[in-house]
Amino acid sequence: MAPINRKFQVAIDTTYNQDDPTPPSYVFGVGADGTSTYSGGGLHEITSQVHNGALRIDNPPAYFNLSVNIPTPNRGAGIGLVYRQCFAPVTNLYYVVKDPEDVGKGADFLFAKSGKYAAVQ
Repeated sequence: MAPINRKFQVAIDTTYNQDDPTPPSYVFGVGADGTSTYSGGGLHEITSQVHNGALRIDNPPAYFNLSVNIPTPNRGAGIGLVYRQCFAPVTNLYYVVKDPEDVGKGADFLFAKSGKYAAVQ
């Protein structure tokens, strides 16, 4: 594994409520270069909070919607529901991209935990 040496974007909605009968409608704009804009619900971009390739989310809710976008021409961002799996004060969640040059090959979230709670998501 190695850090991605490409531009990327991160957006989050920590207000999402999966029990709400009227879920938010998210809108993703996409530029020709693949750069996205985000709106709807509590979704907002937090790329500026990424430092040295890491994002710290203080006091995350039990679940939240997260978008990680690696801008690729004519391809927009998506969003996924992440369930917090913290049994320690700090847990690392990695976004592992199968091929940074071809993001269409997919990516996975990986919680880095040790002991009996170690898991791949």
